[in-house]
Amino acid sequence: MSKFLRIMHRGHSKVGYSERKGRLLMVMSDEQHKHIASVILQWLNQDKNCAAELSVGNKRPKK
Repeated sequence: MSKFLRIMHRGHSKVGYSERKGRLLMVMSDEQHKHIASVILQWLNQDKNCAAELSVGNKRPKK
């Protein structure tokens, strides 16, 4: 058995791991990944909008 598996087995016994709890944690983590991805997408869109505003604002009128 690998060291990782031994650590996992010890952790499971400490928290009273069950298959049902494992499924619940996986569902919750999947939802968190989706939420994190949507927040990052919002940040990227904001950065694009700010960059576009800055590039428009820096143009000088020709004399």
